[in-house]
Amino acid sequence: MDSHYHINQHIVTLKLLWNRTHEGSFRGVERRVMMAILALKLLFPSFRIRHYADMQWREIRNRMVEYYVVGVMLMMLTILMSGLRSHPIWVILTIYTLADLIIFLIWLIVLSNLNHAVPNLRRNLILLAINLFQIVSAFAIFYLASGSLHYSWSTIPVTSWLEWLYFSFATFATVWYGDMIVLGSWWHIISIIQIITSLLFVSLVLSSVVSKIEITSEW
Repeated sequence: MDSHYHINQHIVTLKLLWNRTHEGSFRGVERRVMMAILALKLLFPSFRIRHYADMQWREIRNRMVEYYVVGVMLMMLTILMSGLRSHPIWVILTIYTLADLIIFLIWLIVLSNLNHAVPNLRRNLILLAINLFQIVSAFAIFYLASGSLHYSWSTIPVTSWLEWLYFSFATFATVWYGDMIVLGSWWHIISIIQIITSLLFVSLVLSSVVSKIEITSEW
């Protein structure tokens, strides 16, 4: 079990980093990045779920995390396929859950040395596949809510949620087919953020596979 999921230990680690007394050799920018991620994790539900599951239902912590991941993905699909996607509250909720996921992905990549749990490759890859669909759906909601996506050969806006999802998948994979474009500098920035998120995601998948290979080779 990873003790850093506990809030008290999490705060202690944050204080040790602040006071430069952590046992790890963290200096400069690395220390500041770690402190920022540790502080941000306290704001999101995935961290709280892990903490309270450890405190009360340790034997089903993984199941609680899985329920949360699947629940968020289903919520994204519901928002995307319904009229809820244009309501500001649901857009804000999408931003919040997406930020939760991105912070957690950065945590797994950058701060893997604070997580000493042996990775379960099959479970991790299944959850990452669900996370991938959550990320793609979230950005599709952003594009849909903005109305910024148009067909490249006309000024007609794209209105189908399935086509928005298709464009989001293509952007996530950094593949541009040329049949659709986003209009407006702000939404170009959103597309860049999605591409950066995809690179983080691919890095995490590769690190999960490499970690499993390294642990297996030690045996």
